[in-house]
Amino acid sequence: MSSSPVTLVFWRKESPLNINVLATDQIGDLQISTWPTILELVLTGPAVPITEFQGWMKTTNPATARFQPASRTDDYNFGLLVKSLRENRCYVTASWEIQGKGHPTTNLLFVPFAQDILCAAFPASGIPYLPTPPTEAQKQNEALWTCPERQPTRKGKAPSRWTNLDEHDAAPVPIP
Repeated sequence: MSSSPVTLVFWRKESPLNINVLATDQIGDLQISTWPTILELVLTGPAVPITEFQGWMKTTNPATARFQPASRTDDYNFGLLVKSLRENRCYVTASWEIQGKGHPTTNLLFVPFAQDILCAAFPASGIPYLPTPPTEAQKQNEALWTCPERQPTRKGKAPSRWTNLDEHDAAPVPIP
């Protein structure tokens, strides 16, 4: 455990869960010293497929850390948070005002990760945009490119109804 504890406040039904957590496995500068010591989490989402999330992480390049309970007394509430995120298929964010911005910005995104939570942090700029699930049009377009009938068979050949198309596509093109 390599940071000062931060308290996450997650509202469950009518009562808040206060969870003291520590950051581990940090990549990049989280700038935890600039965070409020108490972060109120806001349910956001819905969660996106892991491939979409990985693409978002690659594009936005946040500082990241795994968060775990700071002590055994926080284990139960921490487990409730992780369970709630998984069951509701969502993620949570935390916001505060970055000095000089003049208004609060969403700076942290928390997602369930194994038995912990993964934090994507943008402490100096705010999150540029949140990951969003693919639209129906994107899903259909992706389905066109991953059509199972286009996949090679065990013998390395396309199914017969694609054979003519594949042979035509593979024909040599004369060079003038």
